[in-house]
Amino acid sequence: MSMIGRFRALSPWLLDSLKQKPGLVYDVLGIPTIFNRHVFEPDAGAAGSLKEAGFSSDDLCEMLSIEKAWHGVHFLLCGHQDTDHTLLGQTVLGGREIGEDLGYGAARFLEPLEVREISAALAKVGTGEMRGNFDPQKMKSLMIYPGGWDENEERNWEWLLDAFVQVKGYYRLAADRGFAMLQYLT
Repeated sequence: MSMIGRFRALSPWLLDSLKQKPGLVYDVLGIPTIFNRHVFEPDAGAAGSLKEAGFSSDDLCEMLSIEKAWHGVHFLLCGHQDTDHTLLGQTVLGGREIGEDLGYGAARFLEPLEVREISAALAKVGTGEMRGNFDPQKMKSLMIYPGGWDENEERNWEWLLDAFVQVKGYYRLAADRGFAMLQYLT
């Protein structure tokens, strides 16, 4: 089974509701509950109970999925495989847990101020800096997911750069709207 990195920007008032009712996380992420088992279907059910709770589509941005590139992007931003407390280290694996385990841990959230700070930090990261951090041998030795970094290095670099550009743009969109962020692995 693959580990897929996803992000969901949401309004601050929706985040406040999630903190009070963490079970709504499943609706925000589009994860329906079937027979007390959570089955992932992107964007399958966010409308139902969220509308009932008074929220609209204006309270959510479309989900961003960077697929299996999440760990590689994290490594390029901070130089190691684990979470750290720097702004760039919080981009992919940061935040505080909310809700139950989704299979690879609970979703994590960042407050709107944190999203703005991370977006500003990401805006300063250039392609050259990212390329300088791309070290396929080190990534292989640290077991950066999904592996295979030393095979077709140029293709892997372009794949990670594309994912980074998507993440950078998504944070900018969220920051411009004054939104919070959910990060999660499925």
